[in-house]
Amino acid sequence: MLEALCNHETAFIRTPKYGIGQAKRQDWKKSSYKAMKTLTPFVELLFGFFFLFVVIDAAMNHRWSSTILLLPFPVGFFYTSLSSLARMLPSASDAPVLKAINRKAP
Repeated sequence: MLEALCNHETAFIRTPKYGIGQAKRQDWKKSSYKAMKTLTPFVELLFGFFFLFVVIDAAMNHRWSSTILLLPFPVGFFYTSLSSLARMLPSASDAPVLKAINRKAP
């Protein structure tokens, strides 16, 4: 950005998505990002419960403006943590496929 402000031109190099253009050819539709197994989603879940407690406490004390302004916090923390936890679970595409055996009747 500083180079652009000083009128210094540099070459723009686009990085390929999904590893397209590399020596090892794979179907780019099958490649997907795997979620790392960390403690972050669990910490986000704890923050969600904390902010839910704060919102409920504000509502019980009739602090309606605080309740409305704090409501996006538990919603956001629950959404991000639960979506991260869902990505950690094995999906149906990762499960082994059982093939039916075609037997001829005697």
